[in-house]
Amino acid sequence: MTFSEAILISILPLAASLLCIRAIARLERGQLADLLLISSLFFMSAAQTLAYLSGAVNTELMFNFAHCYLMGIFWMATSLVIYVYHLGQKHSPAILYLYIAPLILSVMHMAGFLTNGFRLQDGHPMHLDGEFSIIGDFYLLACVVTCGFLIYQNLRRVDSAVWLSKNLFLLLALVPLVIITGTGMLLSMTKYAIPLAIVGPVTILYVVGVFSYLSRPTVVNLSMGLDLLFGRLSLIKAIAVAEYTPDTIKSLKSDLERQGLAEAYEQNEGSVYKTAEYLGVDHSTVRKKIKLFNIARKPAIDKA
Repeated sequence: MTFSEAILISILPLAASLLCIRAIARLERGQLADLLLISSLFFMSAAQTLAYLSGAVNTELMFNFAHCYLMGIFWMATSLVIYVYHLGQKHSPAILYLYIAPLILSVMHMAGFLTNGFRLQDGHPMHLDGEFSIIGDFYLLACVVTCGFLIYQNLRRVDSAVWLSKNLFLLLALVPLVIITGTGMLLSMTKYAIPLAIVGPVTILYVVGVFSYLSRPTVVNLSMGLDLLFGRLSLIKAIAVAEYTPDTIKSLKSDLERQGLAEAYEQNEGSVYKTAEYLGVDHSTVRKKIKLFNIARKPAIDKA
């Protein structure tokens, strides 16, 4: 690997490292789960950057940094479980005992049980599975399943619009990550395999971006959109099964009016005057309808 090639492929993990540093600097006091996760992501992206840069100078040094990167995956997966647990608005110091698992796996890794060295393929390091490498694979799979279960529990229990939106955002963010990872694995078995030097940095940059955004005090309000979606589905169902009598028509008309007013009110940031202008009616009518339908705007959430 030439030095110019090393610099080129290290740009993405370097960008991820800098993004981690920026996110850590912006964290507020008490965001321990965010700090642990972003720190582990920084460790991985920094190790990846140094592995690529050192590859142009010393192959053995590149392999050492690659070892650090692989061990960092266990710590990152554990930090992710702790982070998702925290998204359920639960706080327990005992959850930190989970770090015993990546500590044991790191010792096994250094002893050669999980990774038995590296080989070069097209100038890039490729690890060789150790005798018990399946243990590390099962641990990562267990972390993913646990995160999915915790997100499901969080969506059922959290009562804050901000925390609900963070869980929904994370759930949506995992979809392209699964697609990217799955596509990469499938292509790796064909002649169209995407080089690891591209898949790895792109994936970690995406993950760092997601959690840097989620570390903010507020995120885009997805919970309101979910409520409106369920409201519309309920109306569609009611219209489909309704027996069209004067009473049911009046009830459906009232539901549709409330639904439309709630959307307009939320879209105009809870301003009666803006909502009235948007709908083309008098503001006193909007105020009266809001009171009649008992429409309350959700807590303000940053929509950036």
